[in-house]
Amino acid sequence: MSLRACGAGKAFSLFQESSGQGIESSYTYNGLGDRLSQNGVNYTLDLNTGLTQVLSDGTTTYLYGLGRIAQLNTDTLMTDYFLGDALGSAVRAR
Repeated sequence: MSLRACGAGKAFSLFQESSGQGIESSYTYNGLGDRLSQNGVNYTLDLNTGLTQVLSDGTTTYLYGLGRIAQLNTDTLMTDYFLGDALGSAVRAR
């Protein structure tokens, strides 16, 4: 596996990774270290939260409150809701 970085020290960085088996992946990051894209899929981010949240990744849109509330698959229009159980753990429900 090899890793190559481009544009280090700039606002955006591109990393390409090769497994040696012909599989190559590319990642783009902003100056804060948040991933903006992976293998051509662009992410929509909410940078105003304490910890950056992904709002959309091309096929799924995420809804947040104090935590993740739901996710909508934009291809199938299926919505998954994240509810708390008696112990406070997140449980996914459709």
